[in-house]
This record gives sequence, C-alpha cells and structure tokens, in this order.
Amino acid sequence: MKYSIGQLAKLSGVSTRTLRFYDEINLLKPAEVLPNGYRQYGVEELALLHQILVYRELGFELNDIKEMVSTDGVEHEAIMVNHLQLLQQEKERIERLIQSVETVMRKNKEGIAMNEKDFEAFKREKLVGNEAKYGKEIREKYGEDTINQSNQHFSKLDQTTYKKIEALTTEINDLLKVHVANNNPSGPEGQKIAKKHADFLRAAWPKGLFDEEKHLGLAYMYTQDERFKDYYENIAEGATDYLFEAVKVLYGK
Repeated sequence: MKYSIGQLAKLSGVSTRTLRFYDEINLLKPAEVLPNGYRQYGVEELALLHQILVYRELGFELNDIKEMVSTDGVEHEAIMVNHLQLLQQEKERIERLIQSVETVMRKNKEGIAMNEKDFEAFKREKLVGNEAKYGKEIREKYGEDTINQSNQHFSKLDQTTYKKIEALTTEINDLLKVHVANNNPSGPEGQKIAKKHADFLRAAWPKGLFDEEKHLGLAYMYTQDERFKDYYENIAEGATDYLFEAVKVLYGK
C-alpha cells in the first residue's frame, strides 16, 4: 500500500512540512518519488515514522534517532544510556527550578519581593538549561568566546532588564500567533516582529555583540535546528520560516 505525503501526515499527525524536513535530512525518505515530484510512502516508511515519533516523544534529538534506526544493538544501547543520564541531569535541574519558582510564588503571595539571591539562583538554572539544550549548536556557530560573553552578560542582568527581555519574548510570541497565518513577513506586522526580535537580542546579548549578520545567522539557525524549530512551530505552524523571512526583509536581503 502506498501513501501520499498528505495521507501519511493525516495518518500520523505529523505535518507535511515535518515530513519534507525528515526527507531533507535523510531520516525518512519516501519509498518512491513520482515523475511529477510527488512523494510516495510504503508500509516500511510508515513503520519507521512510528519508531521516529516514539523516540521523539522520549526526547531524543534527531541526530541520535538517525543513529539509532541505522545502527546495531550495542551502539543503540550506548545512545540510550547516554540519553538516560542526560534526562536524570535534566530532572535534577527541573526540580531545582521548581523549588526556585515555588519560592518566588510564595514570596509574591506574601507580598515579599524576590531578593537578589533568589534571582541569581533563577539565572543560574536558566543558563544551565540553555547550555544543555542549545550549547553545542550555538558554540559551533558563534564560537566559545562569543557564547561565554553572552552567558556572562546574562549572569549580570538585573531584574529590570530581565523583565524587559521576558516582556519582549511574550510580545513576539503573541504577534507570531496572530500574524503567521497571513504569510506576509514583509508587511508591517512581520517587520514589527523582526524589529521586536532585534530589540530582544540587543537586550539579551552583551553590548556591541548584536549586528545584522548575527541576527540573520541566528534566525536562519532557527530554521535548521529541530529544537529551535519546535519552539517556534509550537507557537504557530510556519513561525520559524516566517521569522527568518521577516528578518531578511528587515535588512533588505
């Protein structure tokens, strides 16, 4: 039995955009590509997709999944063990973060402002979490010195600046939810989002680090890395590409 990409998407609950991406990275290739360019998938591809989705649900990265579906049992086991260790570390981090949030909530309820010690602990957990999720990719792209400068800058943020960054993040995400469906990144709404994103980076990055090239590079990386892509696609389907296109227009690219 053969399935078109639309049929497979409907059957599996995965978007056609994701299936095309899996094809591009050689994770899930169609059984056949017809002369008109249409992809056709068979029962083997359906079974492989099910396996991929199970691993994704367990939190594995796509590169690890590619290895797991194509390697022997010994290598497969080694990847599972490593992933389990990472999950245990993440569990400990989340538990510490939960305690920090509970402390802040309790103090807010009691009318007690979050003190500097609470805020410093909160920032440390943020840095550890970001490093675990994105550290490898951003260090490869921007270099150790740049990322270390950025982390140092974040660790020195005061609460006022941090609240500004959080507010910009919320505003950008809310705008994406509303305007991505219009598919007009060059329009006033798209450009507003791109400018807000630039403002966010200027606040979050060390002074002098932000420039046009780095902004474009980061927006492009969002479209290529599955974890960044998941973050924006969970806001609105197509948000990753929309943001990248809006940033390109902002700089006349």
